[in-house]
Amino acid sequence: MPKPTKLHAKKKPTSIQKSVNVDNESSAGADPEESLRQFQLELCWCIQQLEKTLAENKGNERQLTEAWKVVNVLKNNSQPIIRKRQLMRTHFGDYRVKMAAEEKKLAKIFSLLRSEQKDANKTDEKEYPWIARVVHSPDKDHPYLCTAACIEDRIFVTAARCIYQAKVSFTTVINQGSRLRPRAFVVPSKPTKQMFDDIGFIVVSKTNHTWNAVKVFDKQDNEMFTRTDENYFWLSKMGEIEGTAVGFVNGDQKQSGTLYQANVYISPFICQHFYNTEILQEPKYYSDHYFVPCFHTCDLMDGYSRYKCNRRLAGEGHVILEEKSKKLIGIATWGGYFAKSIGINLPVGMAVLNSDNFQEDLECARMIKNAPVTSKTFSNLCK
Repeated sequence: MPKPTKLHAKKKPTSIQKSVNVDNESSAGADPEESLRQFQLELCWCIQQLEKTLAENKGNERQLTEAWKVVNVLKNNSQPIIRKRQLMRTHFGDYRVKMAAEEKKLAKIFSLLRSEQKDANKTDEKEYPWIARVVHSPDKDHPYLCTAACIEDRIFVTAARCIYQAKVSFTTVINQGSRLRPRAFVVPSKPTKQMFDDIGFIVVSKTNHTWNAVKVFDKQDNEMFTRTDENYFWLSKMGEIEGTAVGFVNGDQKQSGTLYQANVYISPFICQHFYNTEILQEPKYYSDHYFVPCFHTCDLMDGYSRYKCNRRLAGEGHVILEEKSKKLIGIATWGGYFAKSIGINLPVGMAVLNSDNFQEDLECARMIKNAPVTSKTFSNLCK
């Protein structure tokens, strides 16, 4: 990587950077806080584009050297905003138009993410103060992406697929009415079995927000809750676990979702039965296909009859609580959204929060949370 070179003359800054007085692109009479927030979004987008170019080594040596110079100036808090605006405009042209086009494109992608409910119970966010909705807009409540849960100050967990293609600068986490700005996403770097274990982390920026965190179920709650294999036999030894699924369902792309809850049953046998016999047409218990953690609104015995199991609650990032402890035991990561075409209420697959991958990614999220704002790139913190 070329050695960083300053694009400005060495000069001792005389004051802290202020956007209101020096940003000529801000509208006259605009709210100072709103102008600063908008600039920070645009600045973040430009930095992300440059870092992506450098990471993927796109361009010749001269172009990469120039990109490296620009990104260092944009990250320099002592540089005036007018200087940063000039560089952003020179390097990206009309970056606001490009940002709007990208947001529109991503909104179409995320509108395909489905959440659904049938006969589930509406509930209040006050009952679950740690639950949040994730939307792909810096200032609107839509488009809705998924549900997330706060597990400690400034760290939320959700389905990795929900945030895999999302842009940090466009995303907002809404918790108890507060709009929280993501600092970074952490998605699994190691492959897992068809995303059954794929949990993503959202690290949000510092704020005066009051944090409420849900406790995570672990081996202290049940000694069998320790992974001894990758085939989930350890989970099957716990029997059919009763729980509660909680999550937002978006009935309209202009709304950020209504919160629902439903009683569920958790077992690796549930998906094995439904998907093997009904979808793959394989024998009930003679295949390892779909022998993974799943939940259903019916227990296994009632589930044998497609007519007895009509209640449904499914969606990316939905939270699964163990009934007795009320602790977080899983995150909904995938589901059979083709249920209507075959007339079966299919179970939902979930990730369990006790894998080595989960612990490594959690430590990565904590390092990002505690890193100084001046860190050049968060990705270098997690190896």
